[in-house]
Formats: sequence, C-alpha cells, structure tokens
Amino acid sequence: MKSQRETVEDAVIESIADKLLQSRNSSSGYLGLCGPYNGELEPDADALEDFRRRIMGQYPAVLVAAGPSPMNAESTNRRRFGRELMLEVYFASNNLRSREHRNRNDPQLDIDATRDPGIYTIVENVHSIVAGNDFGLDGVGPGTPIREEPLVQIDELTIWRSVFQFKTDAHVDPWDSGDGQKLTAYYLKSQLAEHPADDPPNPLVESAGDIPE
Repeated sequence: MKSQRETVEDAVIESIADKLLQSRNSSSGYLGLCGPYNGELEPDADALEDFRRRIMGQYPAVLVAAGPSPMNAESTNRRRFGRELMLEVYFASNNLRSREHRNRNDPQLDIDATRDPGIYTIVENVHSIVAGNDFGLDGVGPGTPIREEPLVQIDELTIWRSVFQFKTDAHVDPWDSGDGQKLTAYYLKSQLAEHPADDPPNPLVESAGDIPE
C-alpha cells in the first residue's frame, strides 16, 4: 500500500508528465525528464553534481520531492490530525528566459523555443497544473503555492525550486484492547482535601483503570 506522501507525489508527477513530457505529449510537451527526486540540492559542488547525475543531460527537467511537513491536532482527544504535506518541485533548464532570448544575437543558432522555453515559462506552466488542484485524492486538499526561488544560475544551467502545500488527513485510530472495546487508560493520585500537605501522614488517594470511549 502506498504511503500518503508517495500517492500525492505520484499524482503530481503524472499530471505534469501528461501535459509537459515530450515522450507523452508530442504536440506541446517539451520536458526531457519528469520524475521523483530523493536527494538534496544546495548551491555547492557535491549537491549540484548529484543533481546533474539524476538529470543525465535530459533538459529541461522537473523533479518532485516531499519536504518537511508540519502537523497539528484537530481534536481534544488527539485522534484527528492534519498534515501540511510539502512538495518541493525542482526545475532545471539551459535557459533562464527562453532559447530565443539567449540566442537572439546569433541567428545561426537553433532558436526553437519549444525544445526549452526557459525556466520562467516552465515554472509558470507547472504552477498552473499544481496550484488549486487536489488531483481527485480523498483526504487531500488542493495544492497551495508557498514560494518560488532560484537555487543555481550558472552558464547554461538554471535551477529553481517551487514549494506547494497540500493539507492532508493524518488521523490515528483509537487503540484497541483486543476484545473490540476501545479504551482510554487513566491513573489518579491526589492528596485528601481534609489533610493539608504539612500534616503527616499525608494520606493519598490512588486509582487506575480504563474508561470505554
């Protein structure tokens, strides 16, 4: 059974791939690669090399990874929780704006913008696919864009990251005692009111048990 994170990741990847991956959409697809990413990407040599190995020259590319996901309790008995699932979408392109913009001073170069429309266009196209979309998944809210940021901008390589949030269910089933009765354990220990704490022998009342929910 797939985890919730993997289910949301796969739905996002499949939707982007159907619309933008060249091998799936010959009419308007321009991505060379669309898939999951399980590494890290920071602007240092080792992380960048790992990312490049994953891309293997298949530009432009979109990779999706799950990020840190805050959780919050939604009920007093701590059985209902909400998970704010964060997805990080990485974009890799040879162009910041467009192939035509980069090459316009040299008409002899290939300026076919459909091959790589540039990072700006790719980010906006993915935004239009993911933002506000719940992908028809039960217990998953629509994707909310959180931020966009450039990570790497060097010669012939631009990498950006967008972060989307999906509010999801993360409820917990009550513990079962084994005989079908769901129980909540309690333990009480208190001072008797008529015996102040400084009056020995300080008698205590102790009690423990289970209360059916």
